[in-house]
Amino acid sequence: ALRANFGAAAAFEEPAGGIFLWVTFPDVVDTTRLTQAALSAGVSVNPGAEWMTDAAAGRRRIRMCFAHPSEATIREGVAVLAEVCRREFGVPAVVARAQGNAR
Repeated sequence: ALRANFGAAAAFEEPAGGIFLWVTFPDVVDTTRLTQAALSAGVSVNPGAEWMTDAAAGRRRIRMCFAHPSEATIREGVAVLAEVCRREFGVPAVVARAQGNAR
């Protein structure tokens, strides 16, 4: 879902396990502001600054939980997150829509 909606504008590593995924955005994105705008659109993510000892380093990162939501809910939420991020920060410049089962 991240690749399909953000393309190269969001960096992350596929976790081998666990329930969280860290996502890094370009410098222009302030994830504290993004988190508030996303919440207004019905999507909840954790701003990295609240989860890192170096708040400045966490300013462009979010922590996403994938333990409870269904795959369909995750796909829908990431699409909304991408639209909010594009509207607020211009990232991604064009939302890429991948065909098939993108992850």
